[in-house]
Amino acid sequence: MKLRALVLSALVMITCYAGLTLLPALFDEIGKDVPMTREDLFILSALYAAGVFASYLVGCIPRVSASVRRVVLLATFVVSSSMASTALASNVFEIAVLRFVQGFASMVVPVFSTLLTSGYGDRVPLALGILFAATFVGGAVGYLAHPLSMVIGWRSAFIVYAALVAVAGAAWIRFCSASTPLPRVSFAQTRRLWQDPFTLLWGLSFFTAMWILFTVATLGQAIVPKPGNPELFGEALQLSMALWSVAGGALACALSRKRVVVVSVGRVQQLCLALSALGAVLAMSSRSPWETLLAAVLLGAVQGASPAFWSLPGLSYPKEEAALAGFVLGALSNAAAVVGPFTSSFLAMGVGLGALWASLSAVSFAGIALTSMAMRIAPPITIHPRYRAKRSV
Repeated sequence: MKLRALVLSALVMITCYAGLTLLPALFDEIGKDVPMTREDLFILSALYAAGVFASYLVGCIPRVSASVRRVVLLATFVVSSSMASTALASNVFEIAVLRFVQGFASMVVPVFSTLLTSGYGDRVPLALGILFAATFVGGAVGYLAHPLSMVIGWRSAFIVYAALVAVAGAAWIRFCSASTPLPRVSFAQTRRLWQDPFTLLWGLSFFTAMWILFTVATLGQAIVPKPGNPELFGEALQLSMALWSVAGGALACALSRKRVVVVSVGRVQQLCLALSALGAVLAMSSRSPWETLLAAVLLGAVQGASPAFWSLPGLSYPKEEAALAGFVLGALSNAAAVVGPFTSSFLAMGVGLGALWASLSAVSFAGIALTSMAMRIAPPITIHPRYRAKRSV
């Protein structure tokens, strides 16, 4: 059952995240029917990131987070319908709105985290590493739409990908959805989660990682140092993130055998942030294509913090609060999707690329400090020992 849950969850991630690269892959074909400029891609990417943040806020509604089935159904329906609707778009404003809605693909992450925890226990960081690697597989699948569009057209390609999301979502609901709903959490409990120091500090610590991730993903080739090849930089960054997704999860899994979960998560997150800081410094001082390529590989290490961080909801919170805690943590950390790219682009245009890379390095070090503070706070499951007995059954 746990292997089936992992495989079908990964399938949902692959199909949903294929939409992330579907638009840039078909940009030239779409531009023949819908006038767009390359500058519009930045706005569209920023709107997608804002949609990710909004999806976590919606998940913070207790009635939504109380049902794993409801979350997956909502996310896959919204993503699938937005892809299909893009096929009918006649102007860039319609595409922009639909791009924002596609950000709801991330809504499944907290519930998948909670579900996989029940099956994999302390090994959940490794399972989540595989799950996050699937998002980058999805990115590659999105680029396969280009040759497909040469045969059936870009509008039909969007419809095909929308159907794939719908099928993946239906398969997950049919074979993996929980037979009983989670206990509903009250708004008072939700408010306490938002005020909980453990939740606040961990959310803010991962906020720094998301700042780096969304900045690099949104600005893309515009921030590649001059000695580097933009396309090669992007490919190296994507591959590095995919590999670090698995490596970060495996490392957190190995460390948790000798340390408590919170400490192992913190050590992995600090390592990944330190490597991303080194990558930013190297990008700032890069004088050759090879240095730029190495900078991309090091920057990609920030993704290695994701599987470690997302193991926290299921392992550190009471069972009835785990999914909701994931949405609160996601909202706190993914607020960087709204702040990071715009702040970094302002620095790049107003001061220069050097200031952008210096800011990313500073954000990384701030994340390391915040992680140290977060590691000192006992998680809710330790504060309330009665939940530990329930989880060990």
